[in-house]
Amino acid sequence: MNQLTIVSILVLILIIPAFSSVSARSVHSVEVIDLFPQGDFSDDNNWQTDSGVTFLTEDATYTDSMIADNRMSLVHDRPDNYQTISIWADQTPTNSNYSIGAPDSQITYTSGPVIELAGFDTSSSSSYELISVSVVVAFRIPDILEQDQVQFIMNYDGNFENLVTYLNTQSPVDYMTGNSWTKNVTGITQWNWQMIEDLQFKLDYVSIGGTDDTRLEVDALGIEVVVKYPWYGSEWSSASSIYSGHSVPLESVNLSTGQYDNMALSQCGLSPSLANISGVWISEILQAPPSQSIGRVHYNLDDSGIDDVTMQYSISSDGIMFDDFINASNHQLVNETYLKIRISSTNSCISSLNIDYNDPSLNLLGRVFGNLDGLSTNSKWKAFINGQEVTYQPLAQLGSFNLMIPIGQYMEVGDDTIDVKIQAWFNWDSLGNSSASALEISSLLITGGFEIEWDEGPECQLIGTQSFNEDGGGILIPFINGCSDDRTDSSNLTVNFVIADESIISVDLSQGDIRILLNPEQYGTTTVQTVVLDQAGNSWQETFIVSINSIDDAPILNEFPAVVPVELLVSKQIPFSYSDIDSSELTAYTNRSWAMIDLDTGFITVNATISGNIIPVEINICDTTTCVQRILDLEVMSRPDLFIEEINFPNEEIFQGDIIPVTIYVRNGGDYEATSISIRCQQGLDLVDIETIPILMPGELGVITCDWQVPENLKQVSFNVEIDRGDEINEGNESNNQASINLEILDSVTSDKSSKAFDFSSSTVWIITIISLIAIIGLFNLFTPPKIKNLN
Repeated sequence: MNQLTIVSILVLILIIPAFSSVSARSVHSVEVIDLFPQGDFSDDNNWQTDSGVTFLTEDATYTDSMIADNRMSLVHDRPDNYQTISIWADQTPTNSNYSIGAPDSQITYTSGPVIELAGFDTSSSSSYELISVSVVVAFRIPDILEQDQVQFIMNYDGNFENLVTYLNTQSPVDYMTGNSWTKNVTGITQWNWQMIEDLQFKLDYVSIGGTDDTRLEVDALGIEVVVKYPWYGSEWSSASSIYSGHSVPLESVNLSTGQYDNMALSQCGLSPSLANISGVWISEILQAPPSQSIGRVHYNLDDSGIDDVTMQYSISSDGIMFDDFINASNHQLVNETYLKIRISSTNSCISSLNIDYNDPSLNLLGRVFGNLDGLSTNSKWKAFINGQEVTYQPLAQLGSFNLMIPIGQYMEVGDDTIDVKIQAWFNWDSLGNSSASALEISSLLITGGFEIEWDEGPECQLIGTQSFNEDGGGILIPFINGCSDDRTDSSNLTVNFVIADESIISVDLSQGDIRILLNPEQYGTTTVQTVVLDQAGNSWQETFIVSINSIDDAPILNEFPAVVPVELLVSKQIPFSYSDIDSSELTAYTNRSWAMIDLDTGFITVNATISGNIIPVEINICDTTTCVQRILDLEVMSRPDLFIEEINFPNEEIFQGDIIPVTIYVRNGGDYEATSISIRCQQGLDLVDIETIPILMPGELGVITCDWQVPENLKQVSFNVEIDRGDEINEGNESNNQASINLEILDSVTSDKSSKAFDFSSSTVWIITIISLIAIIGLFNLFTPPKIKNLN
């Protein structure tokens, strides 16, 4: 890898992480959410009801709460206040003093004389409505009555009423220990207080016979009246419910960003940097979620007792152009999509700043109905959100109501729980009359909730940096199976590629795999932006690096023919072709000393010193880093090479008409034997003789003689000798098989002498020749190695 490539990769690594993997999403749907669904009161199990006596831990007697018939009812049902008053006789005409007043276990007894009791003081109760009247007597008859009897007689308004008579009792009668004897006399007359004051009673023991059965003992006699009694009290009832499931539409404004002028974040929050000098902070642009609006702005102080905050806001319809800042109070409604907030303060510390969406509000629909008789004006009902009072309403006023109460300021950022409580206090101060009243809420709704269903962008496994060597084979990277989307099947995802340098690589998607192909002879570094789209157009992106290392390409040596025929020890040039795209300085060599490469001419010169059907020759061409090799297969053939070494005429002078034995010396200059060698002797175009040499070994010399009769009419002739005229012998060199001598012929005048001399000379030559051949053959067989066989 060269230095430039390394630098390029480092630069890309520093740049790419900012955008190497990005996923986008879009809004699929927006739904309005009821933040408090149990406000329809359809299920009483969602509500907890309670009641009690104000300022006490006792349960309420007349006040209750219930969830029924799809409504909430806080009911106060107070009956008439009946009280029982006991008025004891305080006068006795018969001086039965132990029997007056309330029961005290002191008695007056009699076995005959009448006990009379009267005097009932009603002054303390005569102003109350009289409901019922009863006579109460604490007495005892200690033994049974067999003959005697006891009578109680009441004198009212001039009338006498026998209340009871005891006779023939089977056991003693005791109304002194435990309960007193009582009889309700309400029905015998139309009672008034004066009549009660004037009542008189006679308690008579009637003795029959000389001996008394027992006696009558009386402790006290009184009148018990039931009256409608004035009263007052205070009871409460409540119903509460908690719902979890949706985050409240509230968001915290980041106080650590924005523009600061003598403002800074401290431990308590946002406060002026310099004491007693006003500071200003301006928020960044605040934007409502899709299809929603910013409702109200709420700031909270570290110390609520120090509040010199001035809040302003600026609105925009597009998030670019903003209106001038205008003053706003805490919790003020904004109802805009884009917003900037400006806060000024000299001494306050703003601990938090929140904005709600859609102005979340508590909507209460209901009524107060019934009888408000005796209900005091301080009777009330309240609504609470998360334990904080959001409204205070009077109860002592009949009628319907429809309340819309903003509650964003009572929520906490991040809450997904809302606690709602409705509580009513019924306070009464009445004359004792019954009364029934109720607070009824038929609908309780918390508005402002929303739920955005997002179509999330695809998510894919990261591809990462890819490294190759120049002229490599590329790569298939499994991809689509590693992608997922919330709504689109991975097979329906669309994948696009943007290549920064298309001269280096090509990239496409093949059957779900990313296919990276390297362009020939190209190297360097580039980036590939991969964009995956779902059917909604949401995208996932990754930009990865592709690095191709430069490689010094090996030389290219083109192929040779399958087999190249050459002659043993015969030089031959064999052409070849080669190339190297990267290098100009090449070297070449072979593994045979008799094979030489010339890169300039493009020939391999071969002069084989060994023979065989296939002789491999390694041909190597190298640049500075790499060598390539091919095998040149040679068929090195060993063949004879026949040539005429000498044509010998016995005499220097040749006369017309002579018969001359012409000696022909034939040499086998090749490396293989030759057999059945025909030698043709011609005088010009006329055949003189044809002779045959049976065999010539490599290097062997053969001799034949052609007898030639010299023509008589010619002065000059051409004597020609040709070997293997029919090309029956495959020779290494077919061009040296002929020889020719031009001769001058003398007249036959001198022919006799010459002829005799020639005849003698010819015989001598033949003898010498035969002896020489025998000697040569013998020496050849003695000293030469065994015959080489031609293996085909």
